[in-house]
Amino acid sequence: MEATTPAYPTRLSETQWATLAVYFAADSPLGRPRNTSLPAVVEAILYVLRAGCP
Repeated sequence: MEATTPAYPTRLSETQWATLAVYFAADSPLGRPRNTSLPAVVEAILYVLRAGCP
């Protein structure tokens, strides 16, 4: 059984993410690779801002 994430109103579409992605640095061959996807981080920030979480 595959785990899925619920669709929140703050979920970014591919078009929205393509617009925002230009503001984030590309993966660098130096340093550790990212463990978390940038769209997931942005969606989490938008969720906190919209929900008013402390």
